Amino acid sequence: MGIDYHQFFVDLRSLWNHREFGLLIIDEELTIKMANQEFQQRSGYEESHLQEGGVSLFLDHEVVQHFSKLIHETIRSHLIQSYVSICTAWHEPLRLPMTFIKLDPIENFQQKHVLVLVQFAEITDGLTLADAGVQRRIEDLSYVLDNVSSYAILTIDGVIVENNPQFEQLIGYSAKEMVGMNYSELIRMEPWHPSHFDTIQTQLKEGLVWRGEVELKRKEGAYIWAQFVLIPLFNRDHETERVLAFCEDISKEKGLRDQLEFLAYHHQPTGLRNRNYMRDYLKQLMIESPDKTIFLYVIHVDPYEDYVRHMGHLPANEILKEVARRLTSMETENVLVVHSDTNEFLVSAIHMELDKLQPIVNQLMSIFSKPFYMENGLSIIFRITIGVSIYPDDAHSVSEMYRMALIALHRIPKDKKNVFAVFSSQDSLESYKAFALASHIHDALGLGEFEVWFQPKINIQTMQLDGAESLLRWKHPDWGIIHAGEFIPIIQEVGMLSEVSVWAFTTLCKTIDLWKKKGLTVPQLSFNLPGSALIQVDLEENIHRIASQYHIPPSTIMFEITETEKIQDEASAIRTMQALRKQGYLLSLDDFGSGYSGLNYLRQFPVDEVKFDKHFLKEIVNDSLTRVIIQSSVLLAHTLHMRVVAEGIETEEQLAAARSLNVEVGQGYLWSPAVPMVEFERIIADPEEWLLRIQTPAKIYTGPNRREFFRIVVEPAMMGQLSLYELKGKRVQSGVTQVVVINIGPGGLSFLSTLRLPAKNDVRMKMVIKLSDQYHPYIGHVVWLKEYGKGIIQYGFQFELEESEREDLISLLNQLAIHQRNAVLSTTGYDVIQSDIYSFF
Repeated sequence: MGIDYHQFFVDLRSLWNHREFGLLIIDEELTIKMANQEFQQRSGYEESHLQEGGVSLFLDHEVVQHFSKLIHETIRSHLIQSYVSICTAWHEPLRLPMTFIKLDPIENFQQKHVLVLVQFAEITDGLTLADAGVQRRIEDLSYVLDNVSSYAILTIDGVIVENNPQFEQLIGYSAKEMVGMNYSELIRMEPWHPSHFDTIQTQLKEGLVWRGEVELKRKEGAYIWAQFVLIPLFNRDHETERVLAFCEDISKEKGLRDQLEFLAYHHQPTGLRNRNYMRDYLKQLMIESPDKTIFLYVIHVDPYEDYVRHMGHLPANEILKEVARRLTSMETENVLVVHSDTNEFLVSAIHMELDKLQPIVNQLMSIFSKPFYMENGLSIIFRITIGVSIYPDDAHSVSEMYRMALIALHRIPKDKKNVFAVFSSQDSLESYKAFALASHIHDALGLGEFEVWFQPKINIQTMQLDGAESLLRWKHPDWGIIHAGEFIPIIQEVGMLSEVSVWAFTTLCKTIDLWKKKGLTVPQLSFNLPGSALIQVDLEENIHRIASQYHIPPSTIMFEITETEKIQDEASAIRTMQALRKQGYLLSLDDFGSGYSGLNYLRQFPVDEVKFDKHFLKEIVNDSLTRVIIQSSVLLAHTLHMRVVAEGIETEEQLAAARSLNVEVGQGYLWSPAVPMVEFERIIADPEEWLLRIQTPAKIYTGPNRREFFRIVVEPAMMGQLSLYELKGKRVQSGVTQVVVINIGPGGLSFLSTLRLPAKNDVRMKMVIKLSDQYHPYIGHVVWLKEYGKGIIQYGFQFELEESEREDLISLLNQLAIHQRNAVLSTTGYDVIQSDIYSFF
C-alpha cells in the first residue's frame, strides 16, 4: 500500500504555499509530486503541467542527467545535496536563469518511501553575473543560507567579492578588508603548492564542485582547520564566472578526529602502532604491489602474564615499553613493527626473496636474548615463539596472513621457546587443509555449517545407555565433516571460541527441548567447557539464561571441564564450579591424567565425575605401570565419591580391563562414534534395540565387494603419496601426505590414513605409487570411508583412467602379483612398510 499523497500534500501546501522560494517534492521515481505557489508563479507552469512534464520543463537538457544523479544520491545516502544550475527552459518570461538547488530527503518510515524536498533560490534576476545583479547581495540565496553556513562569492581567479557576516566572524577580517583579497592568501601553503590552486581553478572552470580540508589563517595569525566547498556559478554562456565558497570551522572535529585516529591506530601503553594500522598498511601494499613478497611475523612473549600477576600492571607496562623501544629499532622503510595484543607483537617485512626471512628472526631472537631491567634492579628474560606466514605464497589477504601465522605458531610444542615456525600450504596435505579451514572459519557460523553431534556413553557394568557427550562438528562444503580437534585450535586463535560455545550450548538446549516435546526420554548429556572459560565473569549468568529459556533442568547437563592446564586463576574457577553445582549442574573432569597436575585438580575441584584420558587406556592392556596408575586413580576418585568414565574404548580387551578396574561408564568406537542429532534421536527413542544392534567393529577389510576389476591385497603394505589435485573444478597444488596402501586394482585402491578426507567426486586427488621401481601418478577421488580405532580411517580411492592408462596399470599389477608371490617386494622397486601398519601412524 502506497503513501496517501493527497492528504500528505494537503498538509504540506498549508505550510509551504507562501514561502518566498520555490519548493518541489520529488519521489524516488523522479516524478514531481508537488510544487508550491512560488515555484508555479516563477516558472510559469501549473502544477499539473509540472507533474506531467517533469524536471525537463525547467532544467537545461544538459543538466537533467546530473540532476537525476543528485536525486538518486540524495535518496541513497539520505544526505542533503546542494547544486547550482542554469534554468534556461523556464516558461516565458525568463525569470530564473541561475538557480541554487537544495535537495533534502524526507522519509516516510512507515511506508519506507523516500521523497526529496527541492528548494530553488534565485541568484540572478535575468542578468548575467558580470552585470550589477550580483551586487544585489543575492537576496534569495542569502535567505536560504545565511543562518546555515559561512560563505563568500569569489571570482574565478579566487578574488573575494562578497561574503556574509558569518564568514567575517570566522576569518576575523571585516567585509571591507576582505574585498579584493585572494582566498589563496588565507590558506597555509604548507603542504600546499601553487599548482594546487591551478588544479582547483581548472576543476571549477569545468563546472565541477571542489571539496577539501584546508588550514585557514585568521587575521591575528592563528590557523584553524576549515572544510571548504567551492561551487561554480555560471553565466548564460555556461561559463564559470563566479564561485560560491562555503566554509565551516572543523578545528574541534579535526582535533577529535586526529585523537580518535591515534587511538584507533596505536596500542596503549606502549604507543606503538596496532594491528588496525598493520591491516590497513598491508592492504594498501597488496593493492599497490601485488607481486611483492611480504612476511608477517607473529611474536608471542612469555611469560608476560605471570609478571603482571606478580608485579602488577604498572611495572609490567614499563617493561612492555622497553620491549617496544627495542623492537622499533628494527623498523626500516620495508619493516614495520606493531603491538597487536598484550603479549603479542607483529612485524611485517617486504622482500622479493624468500631467503630474507631468517635475518628478521635472528634480530628478534637477539632482542629478546638480552635481559630487561626493572627499577628495583631485577632483570627479566622473556622467551618468545614466532609464527610466520608469507604473501602471496600461502595467504591472499591480511586476515589470512594473520591466521596462517597463528596456525604456524600453534604448531610449536608448548615446551619449546625461542623458536619459530613458518606456515606453508606446501608442507603437506594436512597443512593445506589447515590453511583452507582457517581461511573459511570466520564464515562457518554465519553459514550454518557447525553442527552438534552426540557420542553415546555406556554403563559398562549393566551395558545400558548412560548418556552422551555433545561434540561440535563442522560440515565443511569442501572437506566434509571436520572433527572439533582440527578446528577448535583455529577458533581459539582467531578469538571465536566464546561465540561458538554460546551457539553450541544454545543448540544443545534447543535440541533437548525439542526431544522432550516429542515425548522422548532424554538421558544426561555432557557439554565441553574449556577451563579458561571458568574465570569469565558472566559464564554462570549466560548458562542460566540459555537453559532457563528452553526450560532445561540443570541435572540434565553435565559440564566436562577441558584444558585444565590453561586455568590461570584456580580460585575463580573453583568459585564458578561451586556456583554451577549449587544450581544443580553436574561437573566432570575431562582428560584426567593428561595435565601436569591431574591429581591436584582431583583433590581441589568440586566435580562429580572423572574422565580418563584415552591415551592412558590405549596402554592399559600391555603396560602394567599404566594399569597401576589408573587403578590407584580410580580408587582415589571413588573415595572422593566421584564416578569414573573411560574414554576411547576401542577393543574388547580395553573394555574388560576397564571393568576389572571398577570403571562405571565407557565411551568409544567399540560402540559408536559421534553421530548426528537425527541419528542419536533414533537411539534414545529405542535404546534397547540400538544396544542389540551394535556390534564391535570388524578388523580392517579391503572394502565393499562391488568391484568391476580384480584387487590385489598388498602384503606387506605399500606407502603412497597423496596430494590435492582439483577442488570443485579449480586446480590446486597442495603438499604431499604419506598414506598406507593395503590393496590395489585397475579400478582403484584402498589406503589408510589418520587424515580426514571427504568422499566427494569434486574433490580430486593425486596418488603417487612406486611400482616396479618407477613412481606412477593416478588421479581419482575418495568414494567411501570407514573409521577404525586408533584414529585410523580406511578409504576407497577410485582411479580416473583412460583405457590405455588402465592397460598399463594392469601390466604393472601383474608384475606386482608375481613379485609378491615370490616375496621380493622390498627388493624389486616398491615402497613397502616392513613394520606393523599401526606403528606407521
